[in-house]
Amino acid sequence: MRCAVCGGFIAGRYITDAWGNSYCARHQDEYPPCRACQRLVCQGVTGGGVRYNDGRVYCRLCRATAIDTPAQARAITQRVQAQMARYGVDTRPYSFGLEMVPLSGIAEPGEDPARIHRRGRAETEIRTVNGQETERRVRVIRLLGGMPETLFAGVMAHELGHVWLFMHRVDGLAPPLEEGLCNLFAYLTYQEIGTPEAHIHIRHIEEDPHPIYGAGFRQVWQRYQQMGLAPLLRAVLTGTV
Repeated sequence: MRCAVCGGFIAGRYITDAWGNSYCARHQDEYPPCRACQRLVCQGVTGGGVRYNDGRVYCRLCRATAIDTPAQARAITQRVQAQMARYGVDTRPYSFGLEMVPLSGIAEPGEDPARIHRRGRAETEIRTVNGQETERRVRVIRLLGGMPETLFAGVMAHELGHVWLFMHRVDGLAPPLEEGLCNLFAYLTYQEIGTPEAHIHIRHIEEDPHPIYGAGFRQVWQRYQQMGLAPLLRAVLTGTV
């Protein structure tokens, strides 16, 4: 068996990635994984790649569908909104800004951008008069610029989930429940896209070891399997989940 990275015959330990590429184990320390598809970014596997100014590395295969402009982002956002509306999560009535940013653009104050797990962030605002809420709105959704189209769609679905919860005044959900639900929306988006790339992102959500995003998704997924989506959303809105 030949190594997909160096082309030589594999002798000793080797690794086979989710795409079926087998390579000498030593190459894992020689080349970075693509931030989107997790292939090794090298000439033999992906035709090379690009390192962004914020340190993210994407392979040339993923760069082929990268979302770099607000016009591209808005078109995909509208498509994802229409899909989500079909199963009862309609964010089309709400207006918000849309920005493509580097890692520092989605970091919380004092947070190390290099250690950020998320890829987007919805900024919201509640206005009050004499302590009483008078208005709530979504100011902007910020997503990492340069993500490939499929990943962008899933991340946008996740952030639109936060928008839907906020505008329906679902406040105070436990973080694993809120992030898990929003990851469910991303999961459903990837299922509808149905490409090999989408299935890779589905697998990442399923296997994510993160105690909030990963464990939260598995908790929500169990309830989704038991209840179905519409009853689950009703339970979220009524505080009975």
